[in-house]
Amino acid sequence: MEVVLKGKKVSSDDVLEYKSNPKREGSNAHGRYSAYEEATTLDEYFEMAPEKKFARADLRFDWEHGHLTVNGEKYEEE
Repeated sequence: MEVVLKGKKVSSDDVLEYKSNPKREGSNAHGRYSAYEEATTLDEYFEMAPEKKFARADLRFDWEHGHLTVNGEKYEEE
């Protein structure tokens, strides 16, 4: 599987690392983040994501807001 996040191609075996949950406690986003924040690969992320319809949008949001690194790289706005 591959996903493109603002020009960054992320593959199944790329290493994901999440910060501790920055979402507002009690929100739906906080619950979803709690479910997948331990994922270390893209495949694990999609397996752990509780609401598949939000999975790609959550991944993109987390990347663009610095909650996630891919292979140690942070999102850098162009």
